[in-house]
Amino acid sequence: MTGLSVGAANAASPDLILGELVGPRVYARANGIAALTIGTTSCNAGDAVLNWVRLPDNKHPVISMTMYRLLDGRFTQIGQSWVKHGFVALQQNVCGFGCQANPSGSGLGVGCSDPYGANTNQGPDLGSRRLINPSTGNYDGQKALQELNAFRPSSAIDHGLQVKETDLAVPGARYFIEGQYIAADDASTGNGNNNVSHIEVRVTQDAQGSFTFENVDPGDRPTRRELPAIRAWPYAEFSTVSGAPDDGTLIVASNVTRISRTIYRYEYVVYNMNSERGVQSFKIPIGTAVVSNVGFSAVRSHGDPALSNDSWQSSISGGRIGWSTQSFQDNEGANAIRWGTSYNFWFEAPAAPIEAAAELSYFKPGAGPSKVQAMVRLPGSSQ
Repeated sequence: MTGLSVGAANAASPDLILGELVGPRVYARANGIAALTIGTTSCNAGDAVLNWVRLPDNKHPVISMTMYRLLDGRFTQIGQSWVKHGFVALQQNVCGFGCQANPSGSGLGVGCSDPYGANTNQGPDLGSRRLINPSTGNYDGQKALQELNAFRPSSAIDHGLQVKETDLAVPGARYFIEGQYIAADDASTGNGNNNVSHIEVRVTQDAQGSFTFENVDPGDRPTRRELPAIRAWPYAEFSTVSGAPDDGTLIVASNVTRISRTIYRYEYVVYNMNSERGVQSFKIPIGTAVVSNVGFSAVRSHGDPALSNDSWQSSISGGRIGWSTQSFQDNEGANAIRWGTSYNFWFEAPAAPIEAAAELSYFKPGAGPSKVQAMVRLPGSSQ
């Protein structure tokens, strides 16, 4: 996956990217959960106007936010938000592409940028991710508006980027905040894979318990454009799985650490960037290796009773270790890896790593194969 050259509008269509992430902060706290928000500035790097018409019209982008933590070599998603529905596009030039303004505000002009501040992107005025097809950018705009109008928050943290307070300001940890835009006219022209950007932040907590965030990267452009946060995992290897032309992209990352003379720790992250079908299982060949300390973690879904947070179950058979959730046929709300989320899998083994194929099964039925492969580092011959 490659990004565009920043500073030139060079796509033959609308091409939405996340140009800047600014001003992260905690705006509400309740029951040990902090709700975060961050400002997001989009840029149209293409050569056609990008649609931006408010609900109930669905011809506008939606914006989601997530947070990751790197601790002791493990790169974990620790929070996610619902989505902000765009409502009007300003015509600025933050990305330096040379803005050709669209006067009506119902579209983002060629080369132009549009800022959504942290106040605008916070809950509870955020809508359901579940309604959005991230591969096509399509959704039922009328239903989205009805849900927004019907929602009555019970807490100020509802629908925000929720993170457990115990996961913040952990000594020795590094933190990353990610933003993602999805828009139908961007996706329909094949430009939906460069809409995710991230920043690294330093998180501190004062004596009164308040959290503050500051950019780690120096200079006036700390945002790492067109790169999802998973790409910041040091020493990891990445395998991209494309579901085109019928579905979106998955990225599988693997990282192996030697923790003693004979024992290796195998760490994996399965990141669903924009696959509508999602992931239901993940299986890795281990041969005759005897594994231990098998683990799994998943970011918590919140505010949607239709979605499960049940842990995936692990099993070992036929020379493979695997993890899985319920099938779509058994439970449409099962804890699949849906778009904009990453799940972690790990184990230890007395075997040095080799490169071979892991297997992923899609959650939802759809066009194309039901299973795909990704090249990862996995146990070879036992010591």
